[in-house]
Amino acid sequence: MVEQPKPPSLNPLPAREAVRLAAASSLSLALSLGFCDLIASILRDHPRAFQSLAAVLLPLSMSIPAFVLLFLPIFLLVALLPGRALQVRKGPILMALATSLGTCLVLILYFNLVNPHPTAMQFRLLTLTAFLALALGVLRYFMLRRSWEGPGVPAEITATLLSLPLIMGIGFLFIRAQNFRTAPGSGSRALLWNLIAVATLAAGGLVSIFLSRRIHVERWLGAAAALLIVSGLASILLGGAGPKASPDSGGKSRAVRRILFLSIDTLRADAVSALNPSAPPTPNLDSLAADSVVFTRAYSPAPWTLPTFSTMMTGVTPLVHGVRKFEDRIPQALPTLAERMSQAGYLTAAIGDQLFLHPQHGISRGFQSYELSPRDEYGGSVGSRILGWAFPARFKRALDTTEITDLAVSWLKQHAHDDFFLWLHYFKPHGPYEPLPQYRPKEDPPAGMGYKFSSDNAIRAGSLVITAEQRPWVRELYEGELRYVDDNVGRVLAELKRLGIYDDMLIVFVSDHGEEFWDHDARAHGHTFYDELLRVPLIIKLPGAGLREKRGELVCTGSLFPTLLDFAAIPREDGSISYAPLTPLLGGAGAPYQEVPVLSAVPLYFEDRESIVLGDTKYIVSLVTNREQLYDLKNDPREQRNLATEPSDTLLQARQALEAARQSSDTLRKRYGIREEAAAPLSPETLEQLRSLGYVR
Repeated sequence: MVEQPKPPSLNPLPAREAVRLAAASSLSLALSLGFCDLIASILRDHPRAFQSLAAVLLPLSMSIPAFVLLFLPIFLLVALLPGRALQVRKGPILMALATSLGTCLVLILYFNLVNPHPTAMQFRLLTLTAFLALALGVLRYFMLRRSWEGPGVPAEITATLLSLPLIMGIGFLFIRAQNFRTAPGSGSRALLWNLIAVATLAAGGLVSIFLSRRIHVERWLGAAAALLIVSGLASILLGGAGPKASPDSGGKSRAVRRILFLSIDTLRADAVSALNPSAPPTPNLDSLAADSVVFTRAYSPAPWTLPTFSTMMTGVTPLVHGVRKFEDRIPQALPTLAERMSQAGYLTAAIGDQLFLHPQHGISRGFQSYELSPRDEYGGSVGSRILGWAFPARFKRALDTTEITDLAVSWLKQHAHDDFFLWLHYFKPHGPYEPLPQYRPKEDPPAGMGYKFSSDNAIRAGSLVITAEQRPWVRELYEGELRYVDDNVGRVLAELKRLGIYDDMLIVFVSDHGEEFWDHDARAHGHTFYDELLRVPLIIKLPGAGLREKRGELVCTGSLFPTLLDFAAIPREDGSISYAPLTPLLGGAGAPYQEVPVLSAVPLYFEDRESIVLGDTKYIVSLVTNREQLYDLKNDPREQRNLATEPSDTLLQARQALEAARQSSDTLRKRYGIREEAAAPLSPETLEQLRSLGYVR
């Protein structure tokens, strides 16, 4: 019998060569996945910081060592295993492992499956990814098992290990250029650009093949990884955390040099003791109110966050900007308040916490620094998440109330002498309610309740009923959260005074909407147009020895857009916005203030409705069932008696006022060429956050 020759793959791989291959494989995968992580983040998150190429080094300096620490122990374990049976198969096994792990992680990064609590769909994708990666690894093993020649590492393997990170790095540069508009967008120049990209990638592959026979691949890859890591860490330690624009405002003469736009989420007007003496004390907000003009009848244009702030930042009604759902964003045709301020030379910055104020909604346009968490300046890449864990003060994605204040105080110290427009937003007292121990109610919770309340989804679905005895406790938890925020507002005001800039500042304090505590047999916000959701605090502190009084005129928070432009002496076109400025009520020049009906629209839950307040009358109509509600707010402030059951002149006037507001909004939409709402798709991570906050099930 003729003895069959042994397959070439039975040649043993020396231990030293196996270790070198393990090191080269780990470094090649780590570098490749680091760039893949950035590519996925650009395509998914469009991180603002990546406009600066230097800022890319920060997440890379975190992801590369993380991937090395993940792969190297596994590969070294295989490389150092004893026994001839394994020794002759180490090369193919190492490459099969690299193929499986690399494929699996590429797909996880691309589909954004890095989630500690995956959804059912994400879990199915993870399962499919694991099976596909395993299959490719097995296939790779048997292919190499037949072709591995000699005791060393084949040249095509070293060429592959060298070319992967080089090609991924080149690909990242081209994709970044394409997404941040440094590359041509269309036409023959775009075609030429794409041809250059393909040629560069091909050249990278050829260079890798040429070098693979002449260098120690693991040394070159190690040097490249070390250079990227050290550069990124140096940037962090030296303070280079991305682009920081600061216009040269020194020497300029402005009527108002510094503006603080202070907003507190989910704050109903009657929870502030300056507006309701029977409310639990809010001493720091009351102190600000004592130096300010306090509007006692300020209404929000919507009963939830995103459309409300979209209106405040554009000066048009929700029917104009069309932001109605989680996925919507402000149309590009509408200039934002921050854009106008920035164009006028103000340093613009935003600090705070609110999921709905994500840059994808267009709310960040015009802000040179946007630190509203979840902070996505660096996107949601693995490297960015590690940055947040390793350097929480500068990169933590989610900030609590104290951390927001710390960041604001630090920013104010740095920019006290600049001309600035700073938006500071506190998420609390938004639910879930879980006040810190020092802010909890003094009494014990009633039976079935604790010091945390996060049951709005179950209440809205009807699967949980909070008893009459338990309901006051929920309100007390809310008030405890408010006391926490009030103390932090006090810290900010104290810092402004310490810096000597409080007296000459223009400070606007407002909330986006209120909160219902079963006033109309329901909970939370976004679902009705009653006063517990639409009436909000509005306090404006003027520079110098400005007015200090209460005003009872009917106003809308949408008027803040033209009001702030007027105080900053920034011109605006007639007929370009929905609201009149409040300047005449604040001692400013111009025609007397004319009270106009206030339109509110776009609820978050249930059927679509609209409301209008004119004088002491509120009218609400369902756009689905045409059910009408009419309330006399002066004699029925709790809105319990619906007067729309009988025809009346007041009902007719309210219908006409609402129709006029609709027509006015339609005219503005045509002026700006807005035809449909712009969508901003939500990531699985965002949907999970919405679920945790009780917005979706």
